[in-house]
Amino acid sequence: MRKLARVVVAVVVGLATAFVVAEPASAAVPVCNNYVQDGPIKVPAYNGNEHCWMQTGHTGWGVRILQMSLNYCYGDYLRSIGFPYEVDDDGQFGPITKEALRQVQKLEDTRVPWDVTADGVYGWVTANSIFHTTGISWDCYRL
Repeated sequence: MRKLARVVVAVVVGLATAFVVAEPASAAVPVCNNYVQDGPIKVPAYNGNEHCWMQTGHTGWGVRILQMSLNYCYGDYLRSIGFPYEVDDDGQFGPITKEALRQVQKLEDTRVPWDVTADGVYGWVTANSIFHTTGISWDCYRL
């Protein structure tokens, strides 16, 4: 009987552990909801903090500033590789923004000394890897 009780407890604990789902790492980092002026450039931010992230489905000024950077800083590159769409700076992080960002991440992975994952998600590594727009000209700078 004791042996059976131990087996039942082990099975219950094992099943309970199997159903515990960890929060994604991005859950601790807030979603970019606006932007900040960092020197001459505009950078997506959360309440003034550039350490934020965005992905498909997110909306707002942070997304719009990213889209402007994709257009101003990488529009010629995206056209040169046959990317068939212009990224609308409408503040909606949709499939076109995701794919344009993924293509830019692939490019920058070859140009910066750290790894850039080409996943179409904007986070701290991407923010530090890509060029950002001033928002008023075609001038682009890294953080």
